[in-house]
Amino acid sequence: MSPDPRQAASIERTNPLGVPLDVPRVHAVSPQRPKLWECPEHCGAAARTVDSKIPYHPCTHHGGTLLRLVEAGTRAAYVPVPREDDVRAEVVQPVRERRRGRLLMAVDTVRDDGYDRTVFAPTASADMED
Repeated sequence: MSPDPRQAASIERTNPLGVPLDVPRVHAVSPQRPKLWECPEHCGAAARTVDSKIPYHPCTHHGGTLLRLVEAGTRAAYVPVPREDDVRAEVVQPVRERRRGRLLMAVDTVRDDGYDRTVFAPTASADMED
């Protein structure tokens, strides 16, 4: 005796305990286009990403300072922002301006459509007293 086609279809949609299965449809996801990044100061650093993260690099034209890359072909420049506050006992990153030797607070990456700022914030510290 051949099984009823309606019964066979219902058997295929249940697990061994007879609980109905909801099988989600799988849609193909198209891969993202890779983005190419480069240093606007042409130090030779480059990167390729497929996500939304912005890569940084230790720029050899700025003494190894960690600066962001820009999308390949973008006109941009790095503009140093000198530290205007008094350092005193704060623990700061010793990032110095290339030409004048002043401590830097930040570096702006200036593009035609805006700018981004990489800030070198002081490190927090605390004293523990008994």
